[in-house]
Amino acid sequence: MPMSFGVNARLGAFYFSFFAGAGLWVGYLPPYFAARGLGAAEIAWVLALPQLARVVAPTAWASVADRFGAQRAIVVLACGAGVVCYSLMPHVNGFAGFAWLMGLTSLLGTAALPLVEAITLGVLAGQTGRYGPIRLWGSIGFMIAVFAGGTWLDFHSVQALPYAMLAFMSAALVVGLTLPTPAVHAAASGPLAINPAAILLLASAFF
Repeated sequence: MPMSFGVNARLGAFYFSFFAGAGLWVGYLPPYFAARGLGAAEIAWVLALPQLARVVAPTAWASVADRFGAQRAIVVLACGAGVVCYSLMPHVNGFAGFAWLMGLTSLLGTAALPLVEAITLGVLAGQTGRYGPIRLWGSIGFMIAVFAGGTWLDFHSVQALPYAMLAFMSAALVVGLTLPTPAVHAAASGPLAINPAAILLLASAFF
């Protein structure tokens, strides 16, 4: 039980840190880009890049993770990409620079959450009723970041935003290093890529 509690606490800490950073991203990244000189259309394109990456990147990384049992390693890689992104963001200028930074980071960073969800469900071993109390910490982190972020920015320039996101992503990276790696289980592969239902599901990501 103590070990189980420890794993659950670490998962909760990861969700809290990750979604706190996401709350700052969703709430305050557009005004940050505006303050850095991007126009409305340019901001829209830059913010669309992570959504486009989510169409293919998580599935590709999940395949690698399942094949090699590298869930934790890929989570750490994804969080590390976020740390690099937020570290470089204050030093990048112009639409092209931000587009390249966000696009390349998203190809790695979008792998983190789906794999942590898989790790969480693996730890719970079918006891899905325990998922809610763990995942709740993500919602708490998101709400705190959104509400407190506005107050924090009342006393700081919006250009300090990347440093706040860097702090939360660094915390997620540290916690990610402690997460368990589920055992690799051989599974029969099916023709998922040509399944019409799977194609419709992936296509829905564009809408």
